[in-house]
Amino acid sequence: MSDGKTLASRLEEAAQARAITHAASLSTLVDMPVRMAGDVSAEAIDRLTATASRTHLETAGRLAIADLLERAGDAPRNADLAEAIARGVPEELIEEGLRQPHGFTAAASILRRAATEVVSTGPLAFAPPKSLEDIQTPLQELLNEGGGIVLADLASLSPDSSAHAVDLAWFAGPDGLDTGALADVLGAAGKSLGSGGVVLLSGVAATIMSLGFDYATDEGRSLAVALCAFAKACVTGSAFAASHARTLGIKARKAGTKTGCRLAVLPLSADASDWLDTESDGLAPVRQLIIGDDLARCARLGLSVRCPDKLPG
Repeated sequence: MSDGKTLASRLEEAAQARAITHAASLSTLVDMPVRMAGDVSAEAIDRLTATASRTHLETAGRLAIADLLERAGDAPRNADLAEAIARGVPEELIEEGLRQPHGFTAAASILRRAATEVVSTGPLAFAPPKSLEDIQTPLQELLNEGGGIVLADLASLSPDSSAHAVDLAWFAGPDGLDTGALADVLGAAGKSLGSGGVVLLSGVAATIMSLGFDYATDEGRSLAVALCAFAKACVTGSAFAASHARTLGIKARKAGTKTGCRLAVLPLSADASDWLDTESDGLAPVRQLIIGDDLARCARLGLSVRCPDKLPG
């Protein structure tokens, strides 16, 4: 995007490319977290971890049954059906596979989709603690189970605030992260919204994977911190520290004119996420590595960086 373009034209171009949403109220773009009374505690996180574990086991069970269904093929013999039942496939699913026009392959695909769909009543939010030391271990266990919480000062965010949501992973490609285009779009969004506005950052994990890194490692976490710091500097006009700049391989930035706009990382609503077609939400892990019969875009980009010889055709 050239410097001669207006803020409106820059944002419209980015919206047409599905890199950013059009401006809307925060409540429209965000799956507003359920507010929790009291402070976050290790006990509260342990309860959430138990729920996440049950969900993880149910998902794994459905995927295992889908694999068994698929092995039966589209024209299974009685012996194949008997083996599937012996291995734990419910008779109701056998009947469904026989009823489907495309047989057990179609039934397995339906079951796989159901297993990977996330059913949520809204994320739970706690006020940020003064220190993460007391909850670091249970919080890591929650994240390992695929769960998560929101630590944010929600009282300072108005649901009626004007906002944009940006998919960070859109700016990652075969040549790495296009920080110039990202800065251009984030800067335009921050200036356009101005005081009271909110820019929502999504797709952090998908971006890290696209660049060939594991977001569950110290290296990946350092990259996530640097990406968020860069986004904040672009949106708000604050300085971008040299330590973070080195992580991204770009130049540091001095503080500029403050926009009054804020950067936030919150779960996107289903409509906003679908419109942007994000592969990960906020700071959450990548949803699916395989979509249909192909790798997710971020997985394919990551493999092209780390193991190009292992890319599927």
